[in-house]
Order: sequence, then structure tokens, then C-alpha cells
Amino acid sequence: MTSVLYGRDAQARAVLALLDRARAGRSGALVVSGEAGIGKTALLGLAASAAEGMTVLNATAIETEAELPFAGLHLLLRPVRGQLARIPRPQAGALNRAFGLTEAPGQPGDDVFLCGLAVLSLLTEITETGTGDRPVLCLVDDAQWLDSASATALLFAARRLDAEAVAILLAVREGARPLRTDGIEQLHLEPLGDAAARQLLRDEAAGLDPQLAERVLADAAGNPLAITELARAAVAAPPRGQPGRPGPLPAGQRMQRLYGRQVSDLPDATRLLLLVAAAAGAGELALVLTAARSLGIGADALTPAEQAGLVTVAGGAVAFRHPLVRTAVYHDAPLARRQAAHRALADALAGPAGSDWGGGATGRRAWHLASAAAGHDDHAADELAAAAEQARHVSGYAAVAAAYERAAELTTDPAVRASRFLAAATAASDTGQSGQADRLLRAAEGLSRDPLLRAEATYLRARGYGAGHRASLVALADAARDIAVSHPDLAALMLRGVVVSAGNNGQEQLAASARASLADLERVTGKAEEVASPHERLISGFEAWRRGDHETALARSASFAAECRQRGMAGWLAGALHCQGLAEAARGEWPAARASLLEGLRLAADIGQPVRAGHAAALLAVLAATAGDERACRSWLAAFTKEDISGDAWDYGTALPALIELGRGRYAAALAGFRVLRASEKWRADTAFWYQPYLTEAAARGGDPAWAAETAAVFCAWAAASGQPWALAVAARCRGLTEDRPEPHFAEALRWHAKGCGRPFETARTHLVYGEWLRREKRRAAAAAQLTSAVTTFDKLGATSWAERARAELAALGQAAARAQAPGVLARLTPQEYQIVVLAAGGLSNREIAARLFLSHRTVSYHLYKAYPKLDVCARSQLAALISEQA
Repeated sequence: MTSVLYGRDAQARAVLALLDRARAGRSGALVVSGEAGIGKTALLGLAASAAEGMTVLNATAIETEAELPFAGLHLLLRPVRGQLARIPRPQAGALNRAFGLTEAPGQPGDDVFLCGLAVLSLLTEITETGTGDRPVLCLVDDAQWLDSASATALLFAARRLDAEAVAILLAVREGARPLRTDGIEQLHLEPLGDAAARQLLRDEAAGLDPQLAERVLADAAGNPLAITELARAAVAAPPRGQPGRPGPLPAGQRMQRLYGRQVSDLPDATRLLLLVAAAAGAGELALVLTAARSLGIGADALTPAEQAGLVTVAGGAVAFRHPLVRTAVYHDAPLARRQAAHRALADALAGPAGSDWGGGATGRRAWHLASAAAGHDDHAADELAAAAEQARHVSGYAAVAAAYERAAELTTDPAVRASRFLAAATAASDTGQSGQADRLLRAAEGLSRDPLLRAEATYLRARGYGAGHRASLVALADAARDIAVSHPDLAALMLRGVVVSAGNNGQEQLAASARASLADLERVTGKAEEVASPHERLISGFEAWRRGDHETALARSASFAAECRQRGMAGWLAGALHCQGLAEAARGEWPAARASLLEGLRLAADIGQPVRAGHAAALLAVLAATAGDERACRSWLAAFTKEDISGDAWDYGTALPALIELGRGRYAAALAGFRVLRASEKWRADTAFWYQPYLTEAAARGGDPAWAAETAAVFCAWAAASGQPWALAVAARCRGLTEDRPEPHFAEALRWHAKGCGRPFETARTHLVYGEWLRREKRRAAAAAQLTSAVTTFDKLGATSWAERARAELAALGQAAARAQAPGVLARLTPQEYQIVVLAAGGLSNREIAARLFLSHRTVSYHLYKAYPKLDVCARSQLAALISEQA
């Protein structure tokens, strides 16, 4: 180990273990964090030196390029970009566009997460060589300065690592720009202990005056870089003072000040050339020298900085000795000199020197112009606005927001400024940054009273709140009416959002009012607008689900999900999977529903959609409660409550335990739970149709026939309006539970079930309550037939508590209870294995499955390898028959 790794044995072992796992075929990522100079760079250096037999990709993120979309990713992947042809074409196209390697337009839905999937695929591909696997190590220093698009793509890939033989190691300086690294293993570096610090100082400055040594240790406070640099400075220029009393050290505790002092000793031309290199970001030598020549400085000005060890020149780039040297050079320079450096770089990027920049010179030139501006500058503002649109082309939405915000600040005309603040807010909202979006919206609204702008601002705010936030929905409906004449398309989109969100969250009066306004608008325009935008496509699936048309909901959401997968629209895919899981659960397709919801939850967590992740966890809790799995239900409820779910979220914590009690046949306990729910603020007497059949049964069997009849009437009215066979079957069952002559209603329910409407769980519940009634009527044979059908279906579904309730009824008939049937072999699979097996059975290759599920093809292969023994198969060709048999 090098000297700066003194006292870091445990941390070094963690880093080396990451490499060993990659060599063994298991991937992983590690974030090393700590203050500047604490040893993060040294640990990355240890990893690089220990990476024998691995392909090493190395990059240092740069503060001055933190707003340039995909700049960091381009630096990291530049050595292997020639292998993009090996990954799926849509992914390769996304990266090529992101890196400015092609001007071919992408689809409007191209997404930064498609680039993340492309990174995962590319890293996987380069592990596979003609002579065997060669693991990959990615090292990113100063990762807090990664531009948002690069960070999002790289971290998306890091969170999805599994069986690719890839290791990713990121160094993050604490206290600087935040980087969302949740879900990735963390390693925090603390200051060195006293023994390690003293050993390091002895090795770096043997013979240093003892009093001066104590001063170094006190000033460095356990920071290894500070110990090293302060000791070297003290040895090179011993402080003057009285004998036995150390004088002041050349620099204080902050390393930036120490480096700044070293820079200040250089000739003026050298300092200016270093400033150009620091402002240039990646430090391309040709670009730096071109800009410097316009300032009257030649290449020989670099020599004193090289001799001082502050920079090195190699591979056509100027590299600073440490990121803090760059920081000192840039931030210690006067504003006028920084502006001059940026202006020179902007001019250089307009010429041949900027032509090799992978991300395109336009964005860099625009930001240099902005950094050179003083006050309003419409030319720089226009350049930044153009750069923002270029960033939008590759979905660098955070870069779009930053560029439009700065463009707005530089713009003279108030109306144009307002429109640019709105554009910045829209991009910020697209990245999920609702706080930033709201700040930008307030800036836009402070500059303009234009109804369209204010309507668009209201629409963005409504998207930022939870779907049931009443105040935002009311404001959205009012804003839509204000622009109904001038902009009917946008008004219709806004009103449709109110109808669905308000209806799904128990605000039926608001939904009805918006529905009426939408109908008036469509009469005036002569037609209903076609669903086209991603948001409209998403809400159309939820709208069909709310009508009880689960087939249409599933078809729409599955189609939208497929398109999201095709185009890499991960941000919308999580919502499509939410709706798809809802429809599958309602149809009784529980394994598929779990797979959809778990994929949606993981995806939402990966991309920073906590509300969507929370709702997916809640729906998984509903599935667990329906199956009678109390432990899983409580686990998912805990995950749900961790998220900040705003708006009128359903009280799952009260409803689901009551549902579990109902499945066990504990009617009084179930009814008590529903009564607590009725007394809460989140009670929905008229719109929560999913729970009304449960409540009807609990009240009818638990001793509250009046409430049972009232609830049954509400559900029956909704079912009649929906016209759905499954709903009419359940409505008939509810009448059978609440009326004096139940048998005709139970028989009617079974006739509706027999019409091929599916819903095995609902069918089994009808068999169960009918069988229970028949047993009480002493009709033993008929009761046994109904109860046996119920047991068989509940067993197949894995609805254990309901199956045991039906068995208890059979036992009460004096019949031997049917032995619990083992679940089908598909139940042995994890949800992800289930998804992969179903897709493989459909004929898709591992690479096609990987692209659909945002995984690597090696991870797909790994999960299939694990699934085969569980399914008792040995070949892919056996899967289709197995799936058909288990259906």
C-alpha cells in the first residue's frame, strides 16, 4: 500500500473484495465518501493497481462540466465507445446521440435511462472477449461533479448489476454537490487515528522538528493529504521563528489555500494558462492552447507548472495533480480573469479545436459564454436556450433545466424570461425535482400574467403533488377552464387528469364537475382528443381500471409498458407497470401481478420516484393480505409508510388487517377493523369499489346487516353502470349475502362467472359463501361440491387463509378435509425468475429479455440457470409447454 493508505486496512480490504467478486462473475458497486484529501483518490488508485486481468475505465468528473449532459459518461466510456455496435441498436443509438457521435434524430421518448441500460449492456459486452471473460472495473473520482445525465445513467446501471463481472467504484466528496447514491453500498472514510497519522508524518518528513511536527498533525486533523502536503511544505521551506518555537506554516489547514499559495508563486502567464485549463473542464491540450493563444500566451508557459508538479501533460490533455489544485486555480482567480478565460474558450470552441468533443461543442460554448457574461446578455441566453434543446434531444433533463434557468437569468425581455423559467421548471419536473420546479414556476409567474403560462404552471404543480391532492386538482380544473377556448387540447388533457385522479381518490364531485367541463369542451371542438402523450396513455389505463374494465386496462397498460421498454422510457414504465399490476391482480393473475409490481417498485426506487414506489409497495401489501400472508403484508406496509405519499392515500394499515381477518373467517374482528376505517378521514363510501364486496361480507357475517345492505347497494349500482360480467357476478354474490332468499343470487353469480370472465379468486369466493350457506341449510352434498371447488381454486392461487376457511367448512360437514395441494412449480420462482421464464417461453432470446427488463443478458442467463432446477426442466424448449400446463 502507498503511504496515504496508512490506517485504511479495512477499507482497502473492502475495495479489493469488490474486485474479487467481479473476477468471480458477481458484479457490485461501492461509493467511497469523505472530505477532500481523506484518501478516496488513493483507494481508487489501489483498485487500479490491483486490477490485473481486468479492463479498467477511469474518469475524474469536473466541476466546470457539471451542467454538460453526458460529459462525464463520455470521459469514462471513450476508450470503449468503438464497441457500441455490440449492444442493441436502440441503446447504441441513444449513447451515440448522447455523445454527439451522430446527428440522427432519436424518437421523442428517448430517455436518459435508455442510456443507463446501454451502459449496463456495454460493460457486460466488453467483459466477453474472444479468449474468455475479462472483468471490468469502472473508477470515477470526484463523482459529485458528474453531470446529472451521466450520474443518472451510471447509477441506474450500478443498481442493476448482478452477474456481469463488473465492478464500479465511485469517490464522492462530502459537503459538495449531492449525488443520489442510495441503494448502493457505502464506505465512509473518517480521519486517520493518531498512530497512523504519526507514522505517515514520520515517513513523509523524517527528522522534522518535533514542535513543528505537532503543529502539522494538529492542523491536518487526521487528513492524510493535508499531513503529506503540509509536511512537504515545511521541509521545503522551514518556517522562520525563534529557536524552539515554530513560526507560522506556509498555509493553513485548508488544502485549497495551500495549493493556492503554490500557484500564486508561478509566473502570471502560467497562472492564466492554468486558469484556462481549469475552466476548460476535460483539459484537452489543443483546446487549451488555442484559447491561451488568443490571450497572448504560448505553450511554454506550462513549463513552470509542470516543474512544480502541479500539472502533467500526457495523452493530449492537461491533468492537475489533484482535483483541489484545479479548484484553487479556478476559484482563487479574480472574476475578470475567469470571464476572460471562458470567453477565450468559447471562441476556441467555435473553431476546429472543439470539433472532437463527443458531446458537441455547442453546449460547452454556450456555458462558457454564460460564464463570461456580466449582467443580461441576450446572445449568451439564446445560445444557452439552443443548448437546452440539444440536451432535450438526448433527454438530459437536468441539463435542460440548468441551461434554461441560466438563459432566463441572462434574458432581457420579461416575457421571454418567463417562458424560459417555465421551460426550466418543466425539465426539473421531468427529473422529479418538484421543489426546484416550484421555485422556477414562481419565478415565471412573477414575470407574466399570461393565462397559458399560468395554466401550464398549474399543470406542472399538479404533477408534482400526489395524485389525490385536492387543492392542486381544483386549481388544475380552474386553469383548464381559463384556457378552454384558446388552447382546447391542453385544457382537455388537464381535465382528463382531474377526472381520473379525483375519481380514483374518492373526490367524485370534483371528478363529475371536470367530466362535465370536458364533455362541453369536446362538444365545442366537435371531437374528443385522441390519447397521444405518455401521460394520457398512462391515465387511460387507470381510467379503464376504475370503470372495472380490467381487460382494457391490462391491454392499454401492457401496450404502453412494451413501448416504454422499446424506447427506454423508464420514467413512464414504472407507472405503466403499476397499472398493469392492478389489472393483473384484479383478474386473479397473482404471479404476474407480483412480478409487474415488484419490477415497477424496483424501477421507481432506482430512478427516484418515491411516490410510485410507495404505491407499488401498498399494492403488494394488498396482494399479500388477499392471500392471507400477514407477515408479507406487514412488511410491504412498512415499505409503503417509509415513503412520503401525499394526498388522500388509502388507509391500507387499517383496511388490510381487516381483510386478513375476513379471509380467516374471523368476521367480528374484520368488521371491527372496517368500522375503524369508516371513522377515519380516509373513508370512501362511494368510490372505493375494490373493498366493498369484502366489507359487505364482513358486515353480513359479523352482525351488521344494515351496513352490509347499504354497502352492497353502492357496489351493485357501480357494477350495473360498469356492465362488466365479473362485477355483475360479484354484485349478485353481495345480494345473496344481504337478502332473505340468497340462493337465486348465488346461482346468478355463478352464471356470470361461467361466462368466461375469469377472476378465479372471485369465483372461488362465490363458491365459498354459497357452500357455507348450503351447509347451514343442511344440504350436505351440494355444499361439499361448492366448498371443494373453492378449496381447489384457493390452493392453486396460494390464498392459504381462504383455503383453510373452506376446509374448515368441509370438516364441519363431517367430510375429510381435502389435503392442501402443493402450489404449481411456477410458485417456486422469484417474481423476477417468473418474468424471465415467461418471456423465454415466449421465444425471446436472453438479449431480448434483458432489453425488456432493463437487465444485462448475463443476469437473465443467471436467473434462468437458477430457475431450471426449480421447474424440473433442463432445456429452454420445455418452458412453453410448462407455462401452458400451469396456466
